[in-house]
Amino acid sequence: MDKFTTIIVEQRDAVEILSLNRPDALNAVTPAMADELIAYFSGLHDRLSTRIVIFRGNGRAFCAGAELGSDAFAAPGPGRPQRQLDMQQRYSRIIRLMRSCPQLSLR
Repeated sequence: MDKFTTIIVEQRDAVEILSLNRPDALNAVTPAMADELIAYFSGLHDRLSTRIVIFRGNGRAFCAGAELGSDAFAAPGPGRPQRQLDMQQRYSRIIRLMRSCPQLSLR
């Protein structure tokens, strides 16, 4: 599994615990975290030995949403709308990858 900086993945037999790990920022999603989540869920499709994923946030909040102070949202100047659109596309990709995982159970 890749080395991540904004998420933590723990393996316990057929269970993986995925933790958002920016507790001081209430686990707000940065571009780096979005990329790590994309990498994690992309790889999960190939790890059929993982049967269950517990998805949680470290600290007092699961996730506060987007990190509005990141360059994607806060940096002024040309290209700002494109950076914001790029983040929206990353969020969409994360959701699509999560929904298509063989481990997903909708009950």
